[in-house]
Amino acid sequence: MSCVLCSMPITDESECELAETNTGKYIFTMFFTFAYVIPLSVIAVFSLCILRYISRHRGPVTVAAADNSRTSAKKRQASRLLVLVIVVFAVLWLPLHIHLLVLHFGYASASPFYLVLSVLWNCLAYANSCVNPLIYDHMSKDFRDAFREVMRCSSSAAAAAAQRVNDDQNLRRQQFDAEHASEVLAARNADSIHDEIELNNSFALQSPQ
Repeated sequence: MSCVLCSMPITDESECELAETNTGKYIFTMFFTFAYVIPLSVIAVFSLCILRYISRHRGPVTVAAADNSRTSAKKRQASRLLVLVIVVFAVLWLPLHIHLLVLHFGYASASPFYLVLSVLWNCLAYANSCVNPLIYDHMSKDFRDAFREVMRCSSSAAAAAAQRVNDDQNLRRQQFDAEHASEVLAARNADSIHDEIELNNSFALQSPQ
């Protein structure tokens, strides 16, 4: 028995109210269709269109033989990359969909080993979301160079931003010190003027009439 709202077998019908209905079959049939068959078909069709365009596109006749060789190598690399992306998507998602379909159209074992496999299939399926950049990095030197350039630019931008913050802080500190020094100098000047006035007044008082 299996619960239509989860992907794990159950042993007690009372654990799932919809266990005897066809809701689970309908849900996971639609999930298989719209989350696997249609996306895989779309990816395959567009990739085939790209491969067809690449194979038919030729450079100018006047291009040197070395350039033609490099262009052919890049075409083969792009073709392998597209094929690999399709194969990885199909392979990583297929076990989970097979598990769900078997779970609701047939019988799935409740053994601990099978439960571990079901968790592994879920992990494989969602790993497809992060594996494509690794494929691009492994297959394409241009991608690796562009990625390194972006990282260097990001590091340079972060360093420049930190330097601007430090410069602003230093400038504000210098302005504060200059204002404080001006205030101290003004206070000293005021005290000097006051002392001079007091001294003149004392001399005036002491002078004979």
